[in-house]
Amino acid sequence: MNFILDQPSHMFAAKEMVDTRKIPLIGPVDGTRVVNGKSYFIGSQYYYILGVLGLALKWDVVSITKFILFYWSITGLIMFFWIAKKLDL
Repeated sequence: MNFILDQPSHMFAAKEMVDTRKIPLIGPVDGTRVVNGKSYFIGSQYYYILGVLGLALKWDVVSITKFILFYWSITGLIMFFWIAKKLDL
């Protein structure tokens, strides 16, 4: 397991995007990651969502993280009940 500083880098890129008012169509340059020789691209929609959340929550990283965790938890529950309903469980 390795711990790197991706999240602060993403928040900085989103804040810089909002501050300069230059919204790129493909996302910031740091969006490409290479893991085990394979490249992964973080799409621009991720930075757009971070920008909107940053503006709405005054760039409070803890509040943004809580919101994202709450969103994923609710989405997971909805998917669980939807799948259970579809499978008649």
